[in-house]
Amino acid sequence: MADVDKLNVVLADVVRHVTLALELLHRVGALPAREHTGQLFTQAKKAEDGYPLDALMSLLRRHLLEQMRQEDLLTSDIVEIRGRLGTEDSRELKINGWPPLKLGRREHLVLTVLAQFARYRAQAPQTGRRHLSGFLPVSIIVGVIDQLTGDGGPLSGLWPTPMELDVHRCVGKLRGRLQAASLNPLLIESGQRGAGYRLSTPAGNVVVEDGQAPPKSSWAAFFESVVRKGQDVQGIRSSGGPRKC
Repeated sequence: MADVDKLNVVLADVVRHVTLALELLHRVGALPAREHTGQLFTQAKKAEDGYPLDALMSLLRRHLLEQMRQEDLLTSDIVEIRGRLGTEDSRELKINGWPPLKLGRREHLVLTVLAQFARYRAQAPQTGRRHLSGFLPVSIIVGVIDQLTGDGGPLSGLWPTPMELDVHRCVGKLRGRLQAASLNPLLIESGQRGAGYRLSTPAGNVVVEDGQAPPKSSWAAFFESVVRKGQDVQGIRSSGGPRKC
């Protein structure tokens, strides 16, 4: 069998498996919108008819566009946040394959919190966790940072007395750096007043390295703990001005 024929057979199998996986995810409510089963299997049938790569790409594009429409996302950027928290790894942000941007410790932490929140929301339906809105309020960002960096936290001392103004300043700086690099500053999207921020791209497009501290399994607990306690972040913050990122 020629190499091209072998590739077509493999890709046809990939399309069928992706089709079945998407259908199962729709059934358990893990995806925001349910496409018609017949349309999905039509794509798989096209793969059998001789152009599996086109069929696969079309299927994935339609799913991505539907997710963007459902969640009203502003980009489809592929985002990679490099560097594990609690290590001396190089801290970088890479978008759509462009040269990476170097990140300060606090910029890196804010982006990691937003990325982990996107992961948390995407996994919430199938785990039965409480639902949170698409945007992460700045008060919760500060609460999570305080738990991570406060006395006894896994990143103790990294960010003493975090404040909401610090987070706003970090986000503004990151947007400016994205724009200067000819990247989309709307990747870090603001909600309506008081709603907070989010990474405005499908959660599956976000890759974040899991650090030594905290472990991957702890992030949901951090988010839920801050929300459950109704933590008054005003009590965490001191009266000083915002700190530099």
